[in-house]
Amino acid sequence: EGEGGAEGVFNGTISSEAWDEYFGHVVRHPNIPFHPPPRCTPPPPPPDLGVITTSANKPTLDRTTWRPKGLLALDILEHKGAVNRIVVSEDQTFFATCSDDGTINIWDGQKLDRATPSKRLKATYQASSRVGCLSMCSNTQSVVAGTISGAIHVFRIDASPGTNGSTSLQRISPVYVSRGKNSPIVEVAHYNHASSALHCFQSVVVSATANGVVSAWDLRSQKEAWTTMLPPHMGPLSSFLMDPSHNYLILSTSRGVYSCHDARFNVPVKSWLHPSSASPHNSINRLFAYGATGGGRRGAGGGRPCFMSSVGCNELWVWDVESLTTRILFRMLPGTHGPLPSLRGTPLNNTPEEKTRLLNDAKNHLQYAKPSQFHSVRAAYRPPGCNFLLTGGTDKMVRYWNLDDASSSFVVCGLEEGAPRRSYASENDFATIYQELPTSDCDASLSKYRNNMESPHRTTVSAPHKDAILDIKTITTAENNTFLLTCCRGGAVKVWK
Repeated sequence: EGEGGAEGVFNGTISSEAWDEYFGHVVRHPNIPFHPPPRCTPPPPPPDLGVITTSANKPTLDRTTWRPKGLLALDILEHKGAVNRIVVSEDQTFFATCSDDGTINIWDGQKLDRATPSKRLKATYQASSRVGCLSMCSNTQSVVAGTISGAIHVFRIDASPGTNGSTSLQRISPVYVSRGKNSPIVEVAHYNHASSALHCFQSVVVSATANGVVSAWDLRSQKEAWTTMLPPHMGPLSSFLMDPSHNYLILSTSRGVYSCHDARFNVPVKSWLHPSSASPHNSINRLFAYGATGGGRRGAGGGRPCFMSSVGCNELWVWDVESLTTRILFRMLPGTHGPLPSLRGTPLNNTPEEKTRLLNDAKNHLQYAKPSQFHSVRAAYRPPGCNFLLTGGTDKMVRYWNLDDASSSFVVCGLEEGAPRRSYASENDFATIYQELPTSDCDASLSKYRNNMESPHRTTVSAPHKDAILDIKTITTAENNTFLLTCCRGGAVKVWK
């Protein structure tokens, strides 16, 4: 544990700081008898999570020219309950969906290239209860899932080489199943932590429960790596997001609180309130990865670490972790597009006065109308390095946001017949604000885009989702054809061209 530890031993292994201190002491005092540190038990072998199939022709998304056409290719109705998450394997060979019916389905992504796309179900994993969250294990063909009963399931998708460098999925092999906890799991993630000093690595599953407990389980040692807990006055935990380098994680609550924790030393770094967090419409629904840079516009990230949060009435906020300021704000219809709130978070110092205020705000929220009366963003996805963002939510619409040119944004699917057309504009002062506006309210300079908004490749009214969209992803086949994947509370999974 370095300077903070008395013996320099952490999780049964000798830390590099302990070795440096010990041998430095020996070098400075050569006459002292040499007593090496006690031998440690060799670490167990790493878990078999499978290996990503490598191919010289690995499919990649066209980052500059690809746009969804809004044409339905497949309508999958295999699940019997709400479909909560979609994850895509890193080699794009398959995607997985999880549902309230307690199943996780594995689908062959390469069958989408056919003239008549096939919804080939490769395998089904039966969990112990409703599955609310899903994640791919880093750089492997394994999946980790969290259930409403608090159990964690990790399973490997066994594969064999197919033709033309493809992968043939064979079966599902369980790797780890935990006991249920006292609270539903709201989010899961996985990362590998390599130690160059000890020549080994940790394979860590991170899970968060609604009661605010975040724990990390090492699949290699079968021990808890670390655990942390949010103070109860911050509210029920709603989501968390791991930093891509796995150095820190962002936690969010239903009371509009963000909290940043250092995953290396397991200490809280900073906490802050969402602007106007006293409003019941500012409950944080979910956090999403955004990346370090925006789409080339001033204020759109600026190379600093950012993340997205779904908050308020159809709003999506992009936060700068370092400065606690909003870099980008997406505002969608229908929503309360009044004056912009403050774009800076309010730091929390965990004082008794702050605890009392948060608890009082929680009581006041009960006096407002039900949150279901207001639309909100429930799904957002920005492919790495791309200049666009895809969103979906309770209004059952999928939107494409062009980060370089707001006026080129459009509704992909879900816009009802007879509904007012939408136009898009942006403002760029202290932050970049992307706003969805009724066409009649848009500036005349955007009129050249109105005809494009009516074209079939921009919007479609065929087979839209009938309930809230809960997740959205893209998958690229071996022929470099990219499809849009969406799932909804009604139990449908849709594949769009």
